[in-house]
Amino acid sequence: MTVCIAAICENSQKVVVASDRMLTAGILSLEFEHPRPKIVELSDSCVMMTAGPALRDIELQKHVRKEVAGLAGVAISSIVDKVKDGYQRARRKKIEEVYLNPRGLTLEAFLEHGQRLLPQVAMVIDEQLATYDYGLEVLVAGVDSEGAHIYRIENPGTAECFDSIGYHAIGSGEPHAIYSLVEDGHTHLTTIREAMWSVFEAKKMAERAPGVGQAADFAIVESGSVTYFQGPTLARLEELHKDASGVRARCREDMRPKAASIPLPDKEESKP
Repeated sequence: MTVCIAAICENSQKVVVASDRMLTAGILSLEFEHPRPKIVELSDSCVMMTAGPALRDIELQKHVRKEVAGLAGVAISSIVDKVKDGYQRARRKKIEEVYLNPRGLTLEAFLEHGQRLLPQVAMVIDEQLATYDYGLEVLVAGVDSEGAHIYRIENPGTAECFDSIGYHAIGSGEPHAIYSLVEDGHTHLTTIREAMWSVFEAKKMAERAPGVGQAADFAIVESGSVTYFQGPTLARLEELHKDASGVRARCREDMRPKAASIPLPDKEESKP
């Protein structure tokens, strides 16, 4: 229940990213805005955002940061490999906690000696291991010597690159945000200011989805820096959003009377 967005711009030299701050506690059916941003810097040119169960990203962040610490000019694809590895490790650990430890087993022991279990028991456990959904989606955006990149990592720890499309989103607000970017005609050639506007509007559109909060963070990722939107930038974007919403509302109102000119279908001619 969230939205995280990334859009490449400036001829694939920069990425504009955004995320809300909504957290959902499934057990208590609670949704609340949290002060901790979901945009996490993995390097000076790469960020990670997550959608899914709260707190599952913490261990993943620690793993990736440890793996890339001290590395200069690291390729985004290499960072993504570290994210995939951390994701798979966390998933295996959760599988052990949920399915194997209660039976006095570890994953290593099951893989090595599983054939000694009753076939029915081994089959059930194997099915659980194969189908377990860790429930975490990860969006990685960054810039390296080859340009800007966007990757999505999801269960069971596989990655897909969205460089050719130029944008992507995750979370419950994903379809709304992507529709907004498609409608806006966003491409990797879009200027930085146009991209800032497009991503801001995509975030606003995503707020129509359940579980997407109004509080948000926005940033520009480029080679050597991650720069966050500040007060004046956000204030101007909010003004433009209100202006655009008013234009769209007036356009709808102007079109309503024109609907009277639409001919009704003939009942006889409409029969098959």
